[in-house]
Amino acid sequence: MTTQEKEELRRVFGDLDTAKNGILSKDEIKKGLTEYRMTDSELDEVFRSVDKDNSGAVEYTEFLIAAADHDILLSKEKLEHAFKLFDINGDGFLTFEELDKAIAGVALNAEDWKNILEAVDDNSDGKISLKEFVNFMIDAKIKRGSITNIENLPSDQ
Repeated sequence: MTTQEKEELRRVFGDLDTAKNGILSKDEIKKGLTEYRMTDSELDEVFRSVDKDNSGAVEYTEFLIAAADHDILLSKEKLEHAFKLFDINGDGFLTFEELDKAIAGVALNAEDWKNILEAVDDNSDGKISLKEFVNFMIDAKIKRGSITNIENLPSDQ
């Protein structure tokens, strides 16, 4: 983890720690993740994964350990960077055409692409916003083994 990443994590932790007591309660984490539409059970699962000592709160060291473990938390900055790489025309949205070009070589037929787009495109406007992309990626980590996990996507073979 780079110094810049550590500083960003310290800032994120400080932003989440609204009580300014050096620990994160489940409510503080829930408030910080509201834009990602996590259910209470998903939040409980994430919280249990991060709260290693089962104290009912997340200390800064637990937060750092969890942040380093990409199976538990995703870096919003890295997701934004990936989104920008896929957003070929720079309009702030991903279209079927952009995804098809960006992920050239992935053996998916048109129906598979349509299913992926429908799964990610929450408002059915035919394009994927950054928020929809981040929500999808977080859901993919939480719901391992489902269609949202890129390793389990069907091929056209």
